[in-house]
Amino acid sequence: MKTHAVMVILLGAIALLVAALAPPGRAAAQPQPTMVLSPSSGACDAPVEVRGVGLEQLQVPEPGPGPALYLLRPGTGDVNVEILNGVAIYDDGTFTGSVPLWKHGCEAAALDSQAEHPSGYLSFALSGGGPTVQPGERIPNIIAVARYAYTTTVRPPQPTMVLSPSSGPCDALLEVAGGGFPASTGLVLYLVQPGSGDVNASALNGAEAGPDGTFSQWVGLQHGGCDAAALDSQAERPAGHLLIAAVSGRGAAVGPGARIDGIIAVAQYTYTTTAPHVSTETLNILPAGGPCDGTVEVTGRGFEPGTEVVLKLAGPGDVTLGTLTSALPDADGRFVAHLALGEEGCRAAQGDVIAGNPARPQLTIWAERAVAPSTPVPLPGYPTPMPVRIDTFLAGVTYAYTTTEVGGRTPPQALPATGSGPEQGSTRLTWLLWVGGLAGAGLVLVAGLLYGSRRLRG
Repeated sequence: MKTHAVMVILLGAIALLVAALAPPGRAAAQPQPTMVLSPSSGACDAPVEVRGVGLEQLQVPEPGPGPALYLLRPGTGDVNVEILNGVAIYDDGTFTGSVPLWKHGCEAAALDSQAEHPSGYLSFALSGGGPTVQPGERIPNIIAVARYAYTTTVRPPQPTMVLSPSSGPCDALLEVAGGGFPASTGLVLYLVQPGSGDVNASALNGAEAGPDGTFSQWVGLQHGGCDAAALDSQAERPAGHLLIAAVSGRGAAVGPGARIDGIIAVAQYTYTTTAPHVSTETLNILPAGGPCDGTVEVTGRGFEPGTEVVLKLAGPGDVTLGTLTSALPDADGRFVAHLALGEEGCRAAQGDVIAGNPARPQLTIWAERAVAPSTPVPLPGYPTPMPVRIDTFLAGVTYAYTTTEVGGRTPPQALPATGSGPEQGSTRLTWLLWVGGLAGAGLVLVAGLLYGSRRLRG
């Protein structure tokens, strides 16, 4: 009995000693990183929301980007099919992200379904950070895996967009043609922030899919495109292209830096520059002045070959009054257009006079890119959709008008007389007759009033 009691006491003492010597914080098991998918099953190209927990103790290795989600190649366990998205871990050790499987999910599902022993699911892997892993490479530092049960292996026909041109300057004007969209549906086209996949860099334009599900719309990348191209070019692994995304116009407006939900289709534009274009376009006009309804010859140089140019008449305040003609620059970027200013030119001259009777009367002719009208776009802070301004101005030239009415007549109030000769004398005579007529009418009126007053007193 004594020996048994001694053994019990000795074992108790050893247990107390081990507990005392154990490092602090080891008493309770540390939470393990886990991920939950929503939904956890569905179509092979579905968007999936991923929520991660238990990442409080994660140490991100240097150098390289932080944690990222990858789609695993079926049957491998650690080979990358495609990076799905980067993740930002909050202070409580959690993260939430949305990843679209798109065609990569269906390709992986088809590969798994053709295996000798299909698993029936796709695997999402969370990497703890480090250098970006390219498709076909092994993924180091996998800290969590989640399974998605696929129910299809073929992606149904999807809405598509084609850009014209598909490559060029970062601030180019593009035509976006779409097909396969829901019939008679309003759309909004966004420029996607490089490296994000679904963050808005800027709203480009609106569009309207017709009854056949197709649309065609112009978008101007402008300075936003160059900012995005510069951002991508400075990344560790530049993509070399910009993404344009189409979403339904029925949703809430998406501000810059906010996530774009419900992306229907994307198109890639390969940028060849990262800084805005320096204008080389110039216009010359002959004659440089004359009647407001005269005929002129406009010569353009330095324009983009083969790109249609529209010549417009601008009024006071740079308001476009109408299209005069269009031209197509040749291989050297030149064109010659003969156009009649006509009644539009005289209306512009009269508006110019009313706006301030300038000391140097002149009209302005603009050269612009030929584009379709802009479709209103829902923008943050505006109660109703607003049209997105597309900068289409290329060059301008002025024309000094000498008359303000069709047929060459110039009312005396339009232009002050200058120089000498019969024209000047005729203008002065007109002025004298006009002033004399006013004075005579005034004298008759005064005399009539005095006469009436005397009759009343009598």
